[in-house]
Amino acid sequence: MKLLVCLVKFVSFNLVVASNILIFEPFGSKSHKNVFKVLSYALLEGGHNVTFYTYSTDEVFLQRGGRELIVEDLNFEELLNNFPSFFDLRLNGGWAKFNQIANLGTLTDLVATKVYDSQKLKELMKEDFDLIVHSLLFSDAFLPIIKHWDCPFVYLSPSGMPPGMAHYFGGSEEYATYPGTFTSFTPKMTFLQRVVNFIGGEVMGKMMDHLFFTSGERHAERIGLEYDTFEKMRKNASLVFLNTDVSTHNIRNFPNTVIQVGGMHCRPANFLPMVIRILKLSFLMVDYLAFKKQFIMACHLLVCPLAQTKM
Repeated sequence: MKLLVCLVKFVSFNLVVASNILIFEPFGSKSHKNVFKVLSYALLEGGHNVTFYTYSTDEVFLQRGGRELIVEDLNFEELLNNFPSFFDLRLNGGWAKFNQIANLGTLTDLVATKVYDSQKLKELMKEDFDLIVHSLLFSDAFLPIIKHWDCPFVYLSPSGMPPGMAHYFGGSEEYATYPGTFTSFTPKMTFLQRVVNFIGGEVMGKMMDHLFFTSGERHAERIGLEYDTFEKMRKNASLVFLNTDVSTHNIRNFPNTVIQVGGMHCRPANFLPMVIRILKLSFLMVDYLAFKKQFIMACHLLVCPLAQTKM
């Protein structure tokens, strides 16, 4: 039913009247922001009123009639540039001092503090919207804010999705609609693949929940914002647009609430050798045909220009 309601909403957005749409994207990588830009341009061309709540300005969006609200005192790109990457630490021999999880938690909390304390957000919460588009990765700390508006919301995930971050989409029971490791959605996976995915999914899921839920709960309670459990708020998503996954853990079909869109996460071509090495290592877990398919898909996503991104 939620899927039907969401599709009807999308049809009405394009065929009937202009709608008020909020794109809530205060936390995500630069490539994520590029995807949201493309989406905002398309919605503006459709005659809709689009508000972009974000961390950096976009002159093209403003010239096309969009409304932009910038989180005060948040230089997110500077935060990202000072955030050590996994590969930088590895190449510099930093395995002993590697503390990526703690760094990610600190980064999340720094951004959440700015967002929850934003005066512009308080003003925004007095308005009404017909649809909210929300970033999937790194933004679950802001779900209590999204719940404030009683309207459908859509998850947009420009990057690949770890197996532990999808079992809560659309459905009242955990693992009910997502193709989990041991469900009927995964008939082509070997037992070894299922075991590896199950362990990886559980570990990743618990880690992400700890990072984002803890920050979201603390800030929501601090400003007196009512909210459901984070699991329940996640399941209220009407639709999920997921980047065509190039990793091995999602070689399976998806339920109707999850729609895969190719070419959403475009990386520079010089990353190709690194991805090839990763995929060659992944060959141990997948059969040759599946590996070949993932490899071709990875090459396509890495070299396709953003101008050819299709939503």
